[in-house]
Amino acid sequence: MKKIFLILFFILLFATEVFGQAQIDIPLILTDGTGTIPMAVGLDLTATDCIDTHLGESDLPPIPPVAIFESRFDLAPYGCGPKSTYKDYRAPGDPPAFPFTGMIEHTLWFQTSAPELPIDITYNLPYGTFMTITDQIGGSFLNLGPFSGQGIATIPGTYTAIFGKAFLKMEYNNIGGDPGGPIFGISTLSLNFPQIGVGSDTSLPVTVTNFGTTNTLTISDIVSSNSYFAISPNTLPINIDPLASQVFQITNTSA
Repeated sequence: MKKIFLILFFILLFATEVFGQAQIDIPLILTDGTGTIPMAVGLDLTATDCIDTHLGESDLPPIPPVAIFESRFDLAPYGCGPKSTYKDYRAPGDPPAFPFTGMIEHTLWFQTSAPELPIDITYNLPYGTFMTITDQIGGSFLNLGPFSGQGIATIPGTYTAIFGKAFLKMEYNNIGGDPGGPIFGISTLSLNFPQIGVGSDTSLPVTVTNFGTTNTLTISDIVSSNSYFAISPNTLPINIDPLASQVFQITNTSA
């Protein structure tokens, strides 16, 4: 399979445009089968990269002795010194604003209660949020996801036996908009097209959803950044009612 990242540019005309200040709170539950630790990531307009006590974050004591399960977020890589926390909220961009589209990296720090025990991460992600878990050296030893919706991601025991940290990366797509206005959501940020022969084509679907509850989402223009990809339907404008969806077909052609 050949992985091709497709960038779609949507110019949206909103009847109402209001940016909410809602905090995005994403709970995570980690366990190695002997203990359970509740953790959380998310977004808040008042968050920093360090300890935010007003959001429930607190600096933790040193990692306990071996043979005790522990997991936390290491804040040292983000300019906070030797600090760690069970909750790691971040600002949605610089300057911070909702809706937010972008990737936030967290450093997961863990130890299992016995060698080679896997760690299960139970997640419940908002729509438009994708989670990946990788090692810190390019994904050669650990590359899990992307995950969406609800489920359990497992860091294998072969990894925890050697490594004590991993990157947890949260990819947000237009999250945190005003629930009363039109809210643009897209089902995926990339598409995996198979290899095709000369003169052939293949199509994959992308679903655009208006998660707003009041106003119509109007798409006034659609542009592909690559001439080998065509998008349909392309008769504009396209109006998507509140809580409704429109499926677009992305066609890869080979000249």
